[in-house]
Amino acid sequence: MVGWPAGRLRAAPCLVETIIHDDSDAELVVITGDKPASSSSRTFPRAAPAQAGDLRAKASALLAEALGGPEHAALAGAIRDAFFAAAPPDAAGGGADATSRLRSLIAALRANVALRSCVLDGGSARAPVLATQDPRSWASEDVKAQREEWASSAMAEASQRGSSETRACPECGGRAVFESGSSAAYKMAKSYAHYQCVELHCGKVTHMKE
Repeated sequence: MVGWPAGRLRAAPCLVETIIHDDSDAELVVITGDKPASSSSRTFPRAAPAQAGDLRAKASALLAEALGGPEHAALAGAIRDAFFAAAPPDAAGGGADATSRLRSLIAALRANVALRSCVLDGGSARAPVLATQDPRSWASEDVKAQREEWASSAMAEASQRGSSETRACPECGGRAVFESGSSAAYKMAKSYAHYQCVELHCGKVTHMKE
């Protein structure tokens, strides 16, 4: 096969040239002014990262929607500001914890009509209180009743086993089903303690090894 002769093939005036090297390899270059630039050295602009202001604006819009519409924009802004003020900022100052809690509130407002009415009645003055509440308290009465049923079932199961006992939860200090025992290890068995909290405001499971 005969190779291309060395030189330049102009594909379009002052736009693109094809360079044929001595080894018959071809390279496309873009012409800008008098200096050709290799296509391998071209850079493209990157999308700018989301700014904290953009996140807050989006949070306000979603809150207003969950509250019933744009007429609640002022209340939504007050709630948003209260959540960011109550939460410690992350390394970038964006308040990741506040953003996560706001997502939980928005979901609760959409699902719980009673909560939505309470927030609307409380107005901006209640926003700081709302920002410090446990998200589990935003659940509907049906969900709270289901949690209570689960807690009762856990206590009943512990009573039937007989070997379990109730102790203070390491997380909240409330009631927790306690179990202890030993598990196999590399050289010798290690003891463990298992806590399953039955309090509605906690419900955490804690496993400790010695």
